[in-house]
Amino acid sequence: MQVSKIGFYSNNLTSLCKKEDVSLRSETRPIGEGQTLLENSNAVYSPYFTAIARKIPTKLQRFEGCLLGGAIGDAFGASLEFLDIKKIKKLFGEQGATFKTLAGTALISEITDDTQMTFYTADGLIKSAISNSSIQDVDFGYVFDSYQDWLKAQEQQPQHHKGWINKIEAMKELRAPGNTCITAISSGVPGRLSSKINDSKGNGGVMRVAPVGLMYHRAPQKAFDIGMGCTMLTHGNPDAYLSAGMFASMIAFLTKGATVEKAFRESMAILKTKRDNEEIVQKLNLAHNLAKSHIAPEEAISYLGQGWIGSEALGIALYCTLKNPRSIRKAIEMAANITGDSDTVAAITGNLMGAHIGSNNIPLSLAANIRDRFSIKELAKDLYTTPAKIVHKEQKYPVEYKVMQYIPLKEILEERAKKTEKKYNYELINKIKSLAAPKINSWEDYLESTTLPANTARDVITPIKLIAEEIENVSSLTKMLQSVSENFDKLVHKENSRYCWAEDRATLPDVLW
Repeated sequence: MQVSKIGFYSNNLTSLCKKEDVSLRSETRPIGEGQTLLENSNAVYSPYFTAIARKIPTKLQRFEGCLLGGAIGDAFGASLEFLDIKKIKKLFGEQGATFKTLAGTALISEITDDTQMTFYTADGLIKSAISNSSIQDVDFGYVFDSYQDWLKAQEQQPQHHKGWINKIEAMKELRAPGNTCITAISSGVPGRLSSKINDSKGNGGVMRVAPVGLMYHRAPQKAFDIGMGCTMLTHGNPDAYLSAGMFASMIAFLTKGATVEKAFRESMAILKTKRDNEEIVQKLNLAHNLAKSHIAPEEAISYLGQGWIGSEALGIALYCTLKNPRSIRKAIEMAANITGDSDTVAAITGNLMGAHIGSNNIPLSLAANIRDRFSIKELAKDLYTTPAKIVHKEQKYPVEYKVMQYIPLKEILEERAKKTEKKYNYELINKIKSLAAPKINSWEDYLESTTLPANTARDVITPIKLIAEEIENVSSLTKMLQSVSENFDKLVHKENSRYCWAEDRATLPDVLW
């Protein structure tokens, strides 16, 4: 396809579809939970709604629908992941693969790593909420620990943290997880914005953060930020973590009852406030415009990519959801029949559709295929419930309480920071003299200096500065603080090493995570 053609579609697709869909108009009307469209006097009546009147889902049913829809899409798409669209049509006909053509086979019952990591994201979020007695502050260390449990299960190793999710057989089955997730998690060092672990754009973040949107559905802005944080643990490129934040925010809005259109527009407003958003905004706007056009789905999806990176996967899922706002079956089938990452794209399409229509509107013929549907329902309930009220929470989500919670953290860090700063200032003066470096009057001058080793600034100066900035946020410093207090002085002697202390494989900025 020529570049000029792309430009034409991206600039003019909005004007191709002026007429507002009747079904979207009806969604904006006030309808009570549990009430059907036909029972609501404000609804827009049509033969279409007379034939398929649906009950408006409760919030819990949206939670269930989101997770169940994701699993359905994941399992359906997995059977097509390594086939291009030509091969799919050759096998199943021009219409492509459908639930009907795959009915009765084991191909559409087995989840992949997409749903597995979705479960473990929820596991980490719930453990953090139980530990903090609130969902307001997230300790991403718990999420990373849960991801490590997932990886151990994939490698058939005993998990460090026990809980009910680790006992689900489907969580232990090897499902060809992505190399980025494996490498990042096995490193033992969680990534974050100021200490990115890699530059991966992969869709391994967006595929797993639906639980973030559910738990933080009352605060979509927070859902966006936490979705980013969960993704940064393993993926360091803005395409990956901004797409995940956008997805989590959309799930939050849908769970609150917003239309797909409104969820997209409101989440886009949040996305536009983030740095490095330009390419993702452009991709998602193109997906939105294509969905409003009359361009054939196969051609439209080809403009969006193959779904292997975050923005492509979300863009295709957004397109399929907007094209089929009333049929999760059609949306998932459209998302899976592509040349690309069929299971991930279909999974996040199922998440969006499920949060939109609720579990009560997912056909039983689709749900019955998923062997872990009862576990999904239980997890949805735990995400929906206040952490303190989760039944048997100690057994289901055992939290490893940290000894450092009983140590005067602020005093320890302040004392250590002062001692280390004085010691390092002395060493810095001698180093500057030996290198005949320009005069340095501040931290900023030092960090900008090109005559001193770059890793010195990264591993010594920056951590000390971070302590000063983070000293008030005691809750974020609990992880690994025992190691910090015992090994802090070693920091100034390891300026040529990536790690402060090799046995823990973590730099001080990682501790401040």
